[in-house]
Amino acid sequence: MQAYPRDDAAPYNLANVYSHLGDHEKALALKQQSLRLTPDDPTSYWGLIDAYIALNRLDEAQATIKEAQARNLDSPTIHSRFYELDFLQHNNEAMERETAYLIGQPWWPPFALYSESETATFSGQISKARELMNRAIEELKRRGNTQMATGFLAQAAFDEALWGNLPVARQKADDALAMSDEKHVQATSAIALALSGDSAKATRLGDDLEHRFPEDTSMRFYYLLK
Repeated sequence: MQAYPRDDAAPYNLANVYSHLGDHEKALALKQQSLRLTPDDPTSYWGLIDAYIALNRLDEAQATIKEAQARNLDSPTIHSRFYELDFLQHNNEAMERETAYLIGQPWWPPFALYSESETATFSGQISKARELMNRAIEELKRRGNTQMATGFLAQAAFDEALWGNLPVARQKADDALAMSDEKHVQATSAIALALSGDSAKATRLGDDLEHRFPEDTSMRFYYLLK
């Protein structure tokens, strides 16, 4: 950051590290700095919105969204943040409105379905959550985005484990691992396996991740808790 004081990528990326470490105040300060450096970059707005949401400063998050829209930086990503705010504010009607908008955007239907699935999970609507997640995974496969579909499948394994459907969780985790060894897929699957009783395999996966990514801060502190 000192070598390139006008480079917004440095504070933005460092902010993401602090977010993974749970230091959201430092992350916020860096995201604010990133936006000051590139006020016309929509990514800087997305990061700042996320930082405010992480700190439960929802009014400031909403004001930041409206500021981005006023600068003609509206996008489906902005509307996905609106969905998060609507969820946190228990505004079901607004959530449905944002979902309808996202479903109508190119490339966004599977992500809207994913958000709806996680919302249903929070509400204890397990059958609905499973059906929405399956639709999201199939839609990604149909579009040829196998890597993202595998990530969703690993998340589905994690959800099943939390619901107590342990054999289903283990099967979904094994299916995800058979499709990809991408680090986030492997880490999420390992957690699902640990929660569902296969601690030996989860440990092997964790050891492999530590060996493959020894310098990855997010992997060590967010997933492996090293």
